Amino acid sequence: MGPGSGTLEDMVTSPSQILFLGDVDMAEELVPWLASTAGGDVEVVCATRADQRASHVLPKAPIRYLGAVDRAETSALLRSLASQEIFVITCYWPWLLSEEDLTHIGTRSLNFHPAPLPRDRGWYPHVHQIRTGSPAGVTLHRLEPEPDTGAIWAQRSVSLPFPLTAGEARTILQREIVSLFRDQWWQIFRGEISTQEQVGDGSYHSKSSVESLDFLGRDDVMTVEECVRAIAARNIGGRSFLKLAGDAGPRFVHIAFSEFGTGSDLTSEADRGGVPSGTLPTEGGSE
Repeated sequence: MGPGSGTLEDMVTSPSQILFLGDVDMAEELVPWLASTAGGDVEVVCATRADQRASHVLPKAPIRYLGAVDRAETSALLRSLASQEIFVITCYWPWLLSEEDLTHIGTRSLNFHPAPLPRDRGWYPHVHQIRTGSPAGVTLHRLEPEPDTGAIWAQRSVSLPFPLTAGEARTILQREIVSLFRDQWWQIFRGEISTQEQVGDGSYHSKSSVESLDFLGRDDVMTVEECVRAIAARNIGGRSFLKLAGDAGPRFVHIAFSEFGTGSDLTSEADRGGVPSGTLPTEGGSE
């Protein structure tokens, strides 16, 4: 566990706690807001992903920051919270919580998912939404052992206009899911909102199903729009994951969209999802 303002052993058993397990960027945006809007009897505790850079914001926030944790430490943390009054939030957390993990927290849990569940469970739903033009949205739902199957706290439809890249779609969906969370969180926490079970079989995308979209054959037959969607769905922050069969071997295909034809959008902040210039993001995300 990385450096922070607390450890597993010295967590305070306040009257009520919120545990935020999250992507660093999302945690830096949401955790200080949680702390500033919580009442005096609610403590906000946060841990971030061990596979990401250390946070400079969270150690200074009025919260108990546990630093970066890995999968095993996540389970240990949840065991240490057993029988306490805790509400667990997972936000783009890369590891599924096991059935044993979930027994320690009961039904007071919430996960962020950037898709209109039960459609597009699993990995990188925006990739499939761009490629197929299927409906997009964001969902806050209860955690279950099977990914993205929990009852829904709140949901919102989102428009992803054609054309746009995966980076631009990610930025739009993150903005919308943050807005939905801020609008609904304290009502959820206080028990003023009931969950609704997911209706229908839905769909699920594995990580390998996304990776299978990373090659474009020269003999593939598709419309212009289908071709643009196929390329844009695998472009994020100036980085392409899609290769085209070339005479000298596969070549990566990049695409960008701009209003004035300057081409600057290829490395624009919107396409990078807010990542500073000179930093190329990975796809990120989780199940």
